[in-house]
Amino acid sequence: MGIVINIPDNHVAEREYVIEVLFRELLGIDVCVCARPIKDYEIVLENRKIIVVRDNFFNQFCSDVTYLDNRNIPSRTSFVDNQFVDKAPLPTIFGTDECSVSSDRIICGVDVFASSFFMLTRWEEHVNLIRDIHGRFPADQSLAVKQGFLERPIVHEYAQMLFRMIHHLDGQAQKKHSRYRMAPSIDVDILTYYPQDVWGLIRRVGGDLLLNKSLRAASKSMVGSLSCRHFGNKDPYDLYSELVDMGRRCDATIQFNFMSAVKSRRDSGYRLDTVFAEHNLRIIRENEHVIGFHPGYDTCNDGNKWKIEKQRLNQVLANQGWEGVQSGRQHYLKFEVPTTWQIWEDNGMAVDSTLGYPEMAGFRCGVCQDYPVFNILSQKKLRLRELPLVAMDGAFYKYQGMRDMEVVHGGLSKLKEQVKKYQGIFTLLSHNTMFSDLGWPGWKECFENILTAT
Repeated sequence: MGIVINIPDNHVAEREYVIEVLFRELLGIDVCVCARPIKDYEIVLENRKIIVVRDNFFNQFCSDVTYLDNRNIPSRTSFVDNQFVDKAPLPTIFGTDECSVSSDRIICGVDVFASSFFMLTRWEEHVNLIRDIHGRFPADQSLAVKQGFLERPIVHEYAQMLFRMIHHLDGQAQKKHSRYRMAPSIDVDILTYYPQDVWGLIRRVGGDLLLNKSLRAASKSMVGSLSCRHFGNKDPYDLYSELVDMGRRCDATIQFNFMSAVKSRRDSGYRLDTVFAEHNLRIIRENEHVIGFHPGYDTCNDGNKWKIEKQRLNQVLANQGWEGVQSGRQHYLKFEVPTTWQIWEDNGMAVDSTLGYPEMAGFRCGVCQDYPVFNILSQKKLRLRELPLVAMDGAFYKYQGMRDMEVVHGGLSKLKEQVKKYQGIFTLLSHNTMFSDLGWPGWKECFENILTAT
């Protein structure tokens, strides 16, 4: 018959969703879920032994979305230690340290379901309205940063604790074994250092003269652009062939996320219908790397603008006889819960990989693998999957001001070990500009080393 999980009969959609992620997605265990007029969760194993997980959250709210209130975010987490957790005590968002074990029953006070739901759906970002200058939810406002567990994929830890309880009562129980892999990506915010067209060059030179009041900069822009356009010199940001070769050396598939936004204060507005752009798109495709979508600065809550940009990019790909984009990441990592997910869903996308913090590396969603997302307002699971971003170049270089590449490499290696522990996917983001001579010295070697190191 398999495992049956009896759940209280309110917030059924939310409970069913998080059970699916924990059991089917993370553990690879099929379960049957039944809603009943009970107080706590009951995990009934095949041998009829039972794990009771105390409901320490949803039973406080009758139905619908009344739990979505900033006052329901705990001010602090407890750190629970019992025989089923690893050496480090388990951060517990909702629940207690109750743990009672007998031969046929375990009672667990850690509400792994509500705690996981909190991390996976990011509902704290919906109810906490504090934003940075770009309209993003700041990392230091998150419970994970405040309580010091951002660098721990705690939803995997919850799932692991559950399985250890199951295995304690049923030694024949088995879970799936996944394969760790790297998922490197390049967000192409700026296609070339020098403008590709005459009007772009005029704007660049005009800015150098009028805004920066620099004749030297204007001359450099003019000479550099003309030498690239007419004398075969290579643009400093034209590194696409080198990055494709890096992927080949590392046996890694790289996703290149391209923009199609018109020029604005935060969008460079490059064109992809030029000979230069189409040549590099072809190199990426012919070497079996992935072309993804990088929606513009103002699209995270503007479905119409988002859709137009996707259509523009897909038209370029269609002109080459290629299929449209299926995955990508928001520019500036701008994201609004649950609006942005719903926009991606409504436009037929398969995978978003936005959810990492720009200023800190770690596990924003508490997991290091892709998973189906949930719209907390419509109370529906979406087809869209989220592959959370673990680390980005800008977190170290821009926000933390790191220049010592050994320290950067050490930080990335520590996160990588966490991902490997749970046989997850290590998502590492860089920007093409950071690999250039004008970018971050030593970053190219560090990036490649992280991809290749076992």
